[in-house]
Amino acid sequence: MSRKVDDKTLTYIANTLQKMVDDQKIYKSYSDIDPIGASDLTTCISMIVRITDDALFFEPELNDKVLEKLNLSISNLLDAIEEVNFQSNKKLAMIYETQSIPIHSGSRDLGSLRNDLEKWRDASVDLIDDLDTKSPKTISRPKNWRSRYIARYVAIFYRVRKGSLPRNASGNPIKKYITAVDDICVCLKLDFPAAKYACKEVLNLFAKGEDLDPPIL
Repeated sequence: MSRKVDDKTLTYIANTLQKMVDDQKIYKSYSDIDPIGASDLTTCISMIVRITDDALFFEPELNDKVLEKLNLSISNLLDAIEEVNFQSNKKLAMIYETQSIPIHSGSRDLGSLRNDLEKWRDASVDLIDDLDTKSPKTISRPKNWRSRYIARYVAIFYRVRKGSLPRNASGNPIKKYITAVDDICVCLKLDFPAAKYACKEVLNLFAKGEDLDPPIL
């Protein structure tokens, strides 16, 4: 399911969710879960794992720096290509073709490389723009957005199993819901999960008929 999350962790998450909804069944392995009879459980776990693996949507600042560096490197390389004279260009193309497996027709010279690099540079600019407009943001202190999405999926799982959202008469998250989200975040080694606040924000959104944006770029 994931390159980062092993069977032990998946099983722990499953049993944490089971405990939250007062289900007495305890799994010894993730493979023991019936994918049809317990599809709500496997779906919840799958979404949690996806959130854990997703570095593009949840780490926009880091990705932005890397993409800016890539963009600059491509621009510098394009500038260097412009300085290569016609004869050197042709000679490089000949050497390139003798060293390459012929998987396409036509010659490959620095002009072709320049066109490809320009497309990669344009693509990096588009992705930087997407990160800027679509990634989650906060006005106040930094938030761990992963914990909020995990809280969302856990709340939906609870609602499927129990018929209502995990909140008390005052609209606040119940303790077992907060505990489950916190345990899952700790298990996944998320920094500063602030489970209580994550759960409260998710339930507040649901109460207003709103939701977190899909974690898709």
